[in-house]
Amino acid sequence: MKKNEVNTKAEVVESDYAVTNVPLDKRKASIPIFVVLLGFCFLSITMETGASIAHAFAWNDLILILVAGSGVLALYTGLMTALGARTGLSTVVLARFALGSWGAKWADLILGATQVFWFAVQTAYFVELFIQGLGLSESLYVPLAIAFSLVMGFTVLKGNRGLEIISYIALIPFVYLVFAVPTMAVSAAGGFSELMQIVPDGVGEMTMISAITSVIGTFCSGGTNCTNWTRYAKSPLKGFFIGFAAFFIGTVIMVGTGMLGGLAFNAIDMITVFFELGIVGMAIVVLILNIWTTNASTAYAYGMAGAELFNDENKSKYVFWGTILATILTAVNVYGYFIPFLTFLGVFIPPLGAIVLADHAYNWWRKFPKMEYVTFKKINIPNLIAYILASVCAYISNVTAFFIPALVGMIAAFIFCFICNKIYESATGKHGRPDYAENAEFLYNTEK
Repeated sequence: MKKNEVNTKAEVVESDYAVTNVPLDKRKASIPIFVVLLGFCFLSITMETGASIAHAFAWNDLILILVAGSGVLALYTGLMTALGARTGLSTVVLARFALGSWGAKWADLILGATQVFWFAVQTAYFVELFIQGLGLSESLYVPLAIAFSLVMGFTVLKGNRGLEIISYIALIPFVYLVFAVPTMAVSAAGGFSELMQIVPDGVGEMTMISAITSVIGTFCSGGTNCTNWTRYAKSPLKGFFIGFAAFFIGTVIMVGTGMLGGLAFNAIDMITVFFELGIVGMAIVVLILNIWTTNASTAYAYGMAGAELFNDENKSKYVFWGTILATILTAVNVYGYFIPFLTFLGVFIPPLGAIVLADHAYNWWRKFPKMEYVTFKKINIPNLIAYILASVCAYISNVTAFFIPALVGMIAAFIFCFICNKIYESATGKHGRPDYAENAEFLYNTEK
């Protein structure tokens, strides 16, 4: 495309501005966006993270893990949501700026695969609770896993709007469950001071770095995608505080609830906690509604990721095959790999979001062209190299238990982004970022 031409493909503006900048006059108030993101954090499986960690640490360590993990996650999410508000774009589109049109496919792949795995883990978790709660034979696990997985996934294909009603119905009893568990757990322990004195049986089975990384891993994939909502925020500052507050509060509540339950009963999972509290029946009813609605949204997400990955406007086939894959993973009880999965997310996803942030800071801080004037390169070579190096740093940090891998990966992404771009520009006389038309209009331009 010539520099004075406009990319007409980007001129097609969908009603939700999926591939274009959300106009400033279409931005929304902060509170509704905050409520959506806070509700996004109310995910039943995240209580399981807290219970698993509580089995390996005493009270003082749990507080440090919860605050550090929630703080890093909230900071990461806040920066991503601020960027979404500043550009009016989603992470998937911003990844094209940072990695190129082909390089961004990695973002589609890793985020889509993450959603498939989340779907399987949540379904497996519920089936285990269902079987134990009703006293059924473990031999029924596979057929029940297949049945629940297919029904939850294919709900999206049917476009069942009644699912929204179910989600609202499930919200109140789920919030009650979230606050009832810690209250009952403290009471069962004999009081808060007695709870603080408990030393779990599993102390030493998990490192503090792994525990913090697991907390970050609970929502880092969702935090990366929160630009889908905050691109409607009215300013970057408001976008930052919306994301930071929602994810810090949500993570502390959800993971903290699991921690209190797990510590009080020396339990490694929430299923045991529900049994000890005598609320298995209520938990089954509440969680089937919560997980069903959550998995429907998850299936939609991996369907969209598949459509983006293969440049296909029809997401239905990717919902179908993603659900089949998730069903297979559920049937083999992928729930047993829950903590390693969270560790993987906490190591490799933050560098991905950070390279998007770093690219914006390096290339687009002063002015940002509107999407219809941009011509994307297939691969942004310096940024792709920077992302790989940052991921390696995060991985080494994790295996050597040095500092917090997610934070190491994020810092490394910024450093390598600037270094790699400088080297690339000096060596080739070119820049790695996309080109834009000479007559381009800018979303903002501070160079004038």
